[in-house]
Amino acid sequence: MNCTDLVKATDWVCAPVGCNTLHVHAPISLGNDGQLASFYVMEDAPGHFYLTDGHSTILHAIDHGAKPSPTRLEKVASTPGARFATLSKDGEITAAGTAADLRFALWDALRLAVAISDNEVNWLPKTRHERFAAQVARTLRAKLPPGSVLSKPRLAGVSGHQIEFPLGVVLPNDGGIRVVQPIGVSDDRRVDWGYIYQSYGKLADLKKATAQAIHNRVVVMEQGASADEFGRAATVLSEAARVVSYEDDKEFADLLMAA
Repeated sequence: MNCTDLVKATDWVCAPVGCNTLHVHAPISLGNDGQLASFYVMEDAPGHFYLTDGHSTILHAIDHGAKPSPTRLEKVASTPGARFATLSKDGEITAAGTAADLRFALWDALRLAVAISDNEVNWLPKTRHERFAAQVARTLRAKLPPGSVLSKPRLAGVSGHQIEFPLGVVLPNDGGIRVVQPIGVSDDRRVDWGYIYQSYGKLADLKKATAQAIHNRVVVMEQGASADEFGRAATVLSEAARVVSYEDDKEFADLLMAA
């Protein structure tokens, strides 16, 4: 296995990167930033190869804000025609076989990479608030015990209807669930007052239904708005829940979990 043969068979760009290992670049870019789809091909035994993208395709999507859920990855993994390459549950594209199968494996691996790339925009959170909620969730999951962070928990409001919140955390010692309402700022660094009042309404409803459970709700506010606007928004929300300012660190997670 060498670059000369591979380029002749595919017309891709190829460079040796180690003992019996090639790094190949397809003539197709991922997303819109010009990064080419690429794969490592190793001759792991005479006449046999192993191919991997080293998670580079899925990481490109994640770096651009995409949220590749298990369901979404399963859909890509079942891409029609990709018989010689597979997509793992964590998003790695791999293939293995005899040297005669390498050309087919490369094109099928590219088929899967393109399927991921084509979904980068579709997998983006729909609003700035959803993007900020995803950011808060990542920080909490990195800092808190596994299984502590819930997505879209529902608690009963005073009307008896179930109120859905973006996030929740399971409190220790059977302390129940603390819902988390992230509040992001707009791209021009302003507070979305419509979303503030919508969030206040949900939190106030929960407060009336659980007057004694004062610790079952918390607001997380993104920094970036002016001090005056941030303060006014925090004042409104603090009438219905405790308000904390977001920081991407362990102290933030501890503060959010504190009584």
